[in-house]
Amino acid sequence: GRPVRAAAELRARLGVIPAGETIAMRLQRGGEVRTVNPRIAEIEARENVAGKALPELAGATLTDAERRTRKGRGRVVAVTAVEVGSPAFAHGLRAGDLIIGVNTRRIGSIAELAKLVSGSERIALNVLRGDFLLSIMIRA
Repeated sequence: GRPVRAAAELRARLGVIPAGETIAMRLQRGGEVRTVNPRIAEIEARENVAGKALPELAGATLTDAERRTRKGRGRVVAVTAVEVGSPAFAHGLRAGDLIIGVNTRRIGSIAELAKLVSGSERIALNVLRGDFLLSIMIRA
């Protein structure tokens, strides 16, 4: 019933809706208006492989996810939760972050993340947080 002006505002509004609920959304692009009724699903968390490969990411719960962009869809690693006080929290990771790259190389899965960080002394995580692209530096 209220307009949404930015992606971050949409995420914030959807984030408080319980999983399993169906909502009504009106979408407008140009002059075309369409109504959709999506069901809010739970995020499926997977084993934190990256935390085992790189202790600095311990405390972060990660999942493979898909991100839609203007150019299409892309695979990313979503941070679904971060324990306060954990190494991942201390390095700046937060729930809702999307890890899109490591050391300027694109990644699309937890397995790729774990492969690129294992054995590296310095890690630069390319992270999307809302509308901002961050580089989080980690020394292994």
